[in-house]
Amino acid sequence: MPGGFTESLGLLAFPAIKLAGYSAFALYLNSIFPNATRNILYVGLSRMLLGLCFGTALAFLSFPFIFVGGLGFFVYIFGLIPVRLLEWYIIIKGFYGPGTVENNELRKPMWLGVLASFLLDIPALVGVFTAGGFWIC
Repeated sequence: MPGGFTESLGLLAFPAIKLAGYSAFALYLNSIFPNATRNILYVGLSRMLLGLCFGTALAFLSFPFIFVGGLGFFVYIFGLIPVRLLEWYIIIKGFYGPGTVENNELRKPMWLGVLASFLLDIPALVGVFTAGGFWIC
């Protein structure tokens, strides 16, 4: 079943929505780590780029499972949980943590970040399919 995008500019919808959402989440991070306030656009951009890199790598690793009972999608979705925990750990420790954030302070913002990431997937994917003119024949 062939498919594709009629508008290549629509592919920018996914990273744009993720960037906006992650930058908004950085406002929350700035509020819980007031001694290490950071530029929300830098935090959002870093998290979006990190997510694109890790997400693409996970997609390639889970691709072979498509041929094993069609499990590729589930391997990818459930694989995103530990990957996103790692991504948020890197972002929080990298931007807010050097010498100021204890590991026991990371659990809640990391899990909230994972939840935000999954919730942002919904409008981001809708944006790609709507703005990108996705078609299947």
